[in-house]
Amino acid sequence: MTRTFAMLTAVAMLPGLTAWGQIADYNSSPYGPAATHTSASYPIGPPNAIQHHASTLQEGVLRGTASVMQAYYNGQISHAQARILLAEARAREIQLRVTNMEAAQARRQLVAAERQEQRRMKMENQLLASQLQVAKLPERHAEYRLSPMQLNRSTGEIAWPAALQHESFAADTYVLEKLFIELAETGASDTGYIADRIEEACERLAGNLRQVRSNLELDAEQYQHYMGCHRFVLGLKYEAKAAALGGSMYALASQ
Repeated sequence: MTRTFAMLTAVAMLPGLTAWGQIADYNSSPYGPAATHTSASYPIGPPNAIQHHASTLQEGVLRGTASVMQAYYNGQISHAQARILLAEARAREIQLRVTNMEAAQARRQLVAAERQEQRRMKMENQLLASQLQVAKLPERHAEYRLSPMQLNRSTGEIAWPAALQHESFAADTYVLEKLFIELAETGASDTGYIADRIEEACERLAGNLRQVRSNLELDAEQYQHYMGCHRFVLGLKYEAKAAALGGSMYALASQ
């Protein structure tokens, strides 16, 4: 029965196939038997053209899977390249920081070396000034030397001029009296320290004298009296320095 049905179907399709064959024949074309067929001058489907269709469902699935995998791995490659660029940027930043730290350390070393050199020069200048003062001390001491009536070198007692006995100078004169008594009773090991304190006290007393001079209008006699007081203070300072250099006040008493 099935065979009979297939034969009947083929007989039914025969007129249509005959008509199709007549159209397909170029001699039976509606444009006439003399019409010729011209092919296209370019390929309808270039070999490099992207095929957006698949012949089977399985091929489409495979193509889609391949596209997804390719996109994923392209993203991974881009991400890896970005990480490489970031690592290079961090490496350059670290190198820049190292360079800046080295430059800062070099600057600190230069500043430290310069400060050390300045301290060394200051110490040398102070030492030179001290040596010059020591060299000039005998001359200064001889110029401003106080008499035994003005300074008792055995006891350290001071006979102050009348002007310096004023109450405005009492604080400085009191300190100097105590220091000279201490200097007369002290051995050679501490005379330098006491002499420095005496020099500071003499500087304060001389400053007070200069202030009094600036506040008063002195005549010639008063000016000479003022200069005598100033000379007395300088004498005390050089007496202390000479005692420190000689070791004691007793060494000065015999000179």
